[in-house]
Amino acid sequence: MIDDDFDDYKSRSQKKRESTATQKIGTELTALSKVDLETLGLPEDLFDALLDWKKFPGHEAKRRQMQYIGRIMRDMDLTAIEDALKARLAPSRAEIKRMHDIEALRDSLLTANEQERESILMDIAARHSAAPITRLRHLCVAVGAERAGKKPPKAYRELFRLLRDMGEDTGTHPVQE
Repeated sequence: MIDDDFDDYKSRSQKKRESTATQKIGTELTALSKVDLETLGLPEDLFDALLDWKKFPGHEAKRRQMQYIGRIMRDMDLTAIEDALKARLAPSRAEIKRMHDIEALRDSLLTANEQERESILMDIAARHSAAPITRLRHLCVAVGAERAGKKPPKAYRELFRLLRDMGEDTGTHPVQE
């Protein structure tokens, strides 16, 4: 009989962890648009509370509404909502990783000595037959001149755009795998 009482017991720390996790999910939900919220198939009272949160102008009103959202979510099984949010955010995370990879490639082109740079450019040319290698070389030199003259990073940004666009044209990105 005593064992049954302890099965449902949650420590104060455990309750706080669950509350924090619920708040995090609620915050992620408030960042979504109405169309995105509709695709998640949320219960009507939670959906309405999230839409109301967007209407409130003040910080205190939003804070109280977030507490109400948390109270609604407290009794729900949040795993389905978490899975839907992860699936929704997965493409953006992949895109962020792709951008970081392109930035790393750009930085390796700029920090490499001339021989290493040529090796990297030849790798890019092997992956992308239509890669503008001459333009990439020119931009690497232009970035060095910009930095030496303390000019705005125009060529630096153009180099990134060129590397990014090469990946979009072929469906893969020029980053070494």
